[in-house]
Amino acid sequence: MFGDDVVRLSGLDYGAGEFSSPPPEKPGDDGGSVSILVLHDTPYPAVDENGAPIHRTDPNHLDLREFLDSAEGWLDLIVSGHLHVGSCGSIAGYGTPLIVTGPTAEISTSTRENVSSTWLVTVSGREVQVERQRLG
Repeated sequence: MFGDDVVRLSGLDYGAGEFSSPPPEKPGDDGGSVSILVLHDTPYPAVDENGAPIHRTDPNHLDLREFLDSAEGWLDLIVSGHLHVGSCGSIAGYGTPLIVTGPTAEISTSTRENVSSTWLVTVSGREVQVERQRLG
């Protein structure tokens, strides 16, 4: 609980293309909380704000579509590490926002969104706002 707002965080470690543990389930509250899933996997099919694929080549991606079929009504944000590019978007065909965090320091020669940054996530009531904070 943060102030008057209830935020439920669920975390999953790297699973090489599978959920490393059972995926989170719908909270038992009256829908007044914000639910955030944090995972260390390459989310699939991740697209940026323009609908372009965020990644194309990771054979161990985690397909989130089946999970989102049951979670889209209550999951408010997905935060993913693992990739060396930072982007904001969603899983193609689903409305749940996605943050691919990217690096906090220059760690790759990739030219796509390789700028070191962090993300500010603000929760107010049931509203979640995301803002990228560039460090470089």
